[in-house]
Amino acid sequence: MNNEEEKFNEAFRLIGEFLYHFALLEREMDVGIGKVLSLDVKAADVVTASMDFSRKLKVLYSGENAAAAKPDRDREKQQEKLWGQIMGLNNDRVLVAHSGFEPHETSGVVFRYAKTDKTLKIEDIVWSAADFANRVERAKRYKYNLHQLIDEMKPYEPSADFSDFRNSGLIAAAF
Repeated sequence: MNNEEEKFNEAFRLIGEFLYHFALLEREMDVGIGKVLSLDVKAADVVTASMDFSRKLKVLYSGENAAAAKPDRDREKQQEKLWGQIMGLNNDRVLVAHSGFEPHETSGVVFRYAKTDKTLKIEDIVWSAADFANRVERAKRYKYNLHQLIDEMKPYEPSADFSDFRNSGLIAAAF
């Protein structure tokens, strides 16, 4: 194998590792949507298969907040921070998945990123092996944090606590 082939193989490995860990993070979101909507695995797969990434995050976030046993501002802040981090990583995934690339002359990958606003702008974005490692580590950490949030989800159950607006329907049901 020549030097150019080795560089391409390394670029493929770096990209593949990042996309693999991002896919695991997205799968964790699918599991959370299934839990918050009380769906079995197959039904959750049917629902989430037709959702784009940001829609999944919105459904997971709003569904969890609607189903929470008791609204918790600290938990909501924790979620908002994690959702922002995950969306930032998704922006990186979009770059990786939708840009042409080639190995960087020394190491890492050069992405050819094209965007339009009023004019076409094309730029080369370089990620070193360390940049990839950082993003892979973030994907793993966000997946772990998301898994913990999902594990802690407690479904809403009606109660006689009328300070929770969701229980107001119980008054009407009683008459």
